[in-house]
This record gives sequence, C-alpha cells and structure tokens, in this order.
Amino acid sequence: MDKVFFQICIKLRMVVPQPWRRIVVRADSSFHELHHVIQIAFGWENRQLYEFHYEGYYLSLPFFQDKFAHHEVISSREICLQDCIAGVGERLEYIYDFKDYWQHELIVEKVLRKKKGFDCPLCVDGEYNRPPENCGGPRAYRKIKRIMADTAHPEYEQMRNRIGYDLNPDFFDKKLINQAYRNINGYIRFFDEK
Repeated sequence: MDKVFFQICIKLRMVVPQPWRRIVVRADSSFHELHHVIQIAFGWENRQLYEFHYEGYYLSLPFFQDKFAHHEVISSREICLQDCIAGVGERLEYIYDFKDYWQHELIVEKVLRKKKGFDCPLCVDGEYNRPPENCGGPRAYRKIKRIMADTAHPEYEQMRNRIGYDLNPDFFDKKLINQAYRNINGYIRFFDEK
C-alpha cells in the first residue's frame, strides 16, 4: 500500500540571501515532528520555543500556553499534517524563537505517494545558511553580516568571538541534513526528554 508524503518548501523570511529548504515528510507526521524536521533542515539548535500558525490556529507544546501565549494553543504532538493540510498550495507559518522571531513560510508543493521503504524525512534541495542562533533577529543579523564581511571593522573580533565561528551565509549541505534525518527518532527523543 502506498503511503502519502508532502513535499514542502520552507523559506526563512526577512533574511537576505533567503535560506530555504525543500523537504519531504510523511503526511501522518505530527506538527511536533515537523518542528524537529525544520530544526535539522536549517541547523537550528532547538533551544527556543516554537509555534505553527495555520488558518487562525496555533500549534505548539501545550505547556507554552500558560507561560507565554496570549491565545489558545493546540498540542502540536496531537495533530498530524494530514489532519489539516488538504493538498498543494496550502500555506502555514512556523515561528522559532519568540525573541528573535524567525518566521518560516511553509508551502505544500506536492502530494506524493510512495511505496513502503521510502526514506523520510528527506531534504531534496535548498540554499543558504540560517543566521546564528540568538543573534537578535533579522535586523541584528544584517548588522552582524556587515561587521563579519570586513575583517578591518573595529567590532570584527568581538563579533567573531560572540558568534563563535566565521559567518558563512552561503553554506548549505543537503547530505549533512539527510544524514541527521537517519536518526530523527533518536533526535526527537533526546530533545523531548530534556
């Protein structure tokens, strides 16, 4: 029997050049599982809160609601993608890190039917690196890029020490992402037990 998968293009808004990933996920994946798939795809460190916005609904972990949300939150662990997404063209938003507020736009590009044994999740394509974690959001990232592009800039060394590496906005490694996806269940268990 064929299984159903969604091919989704994910774009990080307000960052130039715009990091994006094209992924394939099982239609029966929960939104919480999709959160982890996105974390790996973009190389985020999974240290911040997240939320999906879809047609006026907010999906996240339920304990976030009491502490942070000003709206009703539906458990992202209990709702599967196929419960909400009808097909090609559907759009939703994923917010990671409520302070830096990294907005990701998700667009369903294809509905695929594959035989059992198809490796999933899968990163099909993408471009560009995400900003450094906890850098202050899109505006701060633009400043960081200006500083890091000029080794003579008076703040260069301080900024390099702060972010901990040389900034490489062009970096993208599909093989690395797909290698990490091979242990997605262990990855999810690790972060869910923290």
